[in-house]
Amino acid sequence: MPKTVIVHKFEKGSSTTLNDVIKYMDEYRKHHPERQVFFDGDMYAVCYVKK
Repeated sequence: MPKTVIVHKFEKGSSTTLNDVIKYMDEYRKHHPERQVFFDGDMYAVCYVKK
C-alpha cells in the first residue's frame, strides 16, 4: 500500500524536536483514526497509510 506524506517540514538540522513530531502525530491520529501514521526517517516526513 503506498504511503502519503502529510508534512515534510521535519528536516535534518531543524529546530523541531522529536517531542514536537510525536505531539503532531498524536494530534493527527485523533482526527484521522482510520490512518496508520508514522515518521519516515529517510524522508524526514510524517506519512500515513490507510489501515
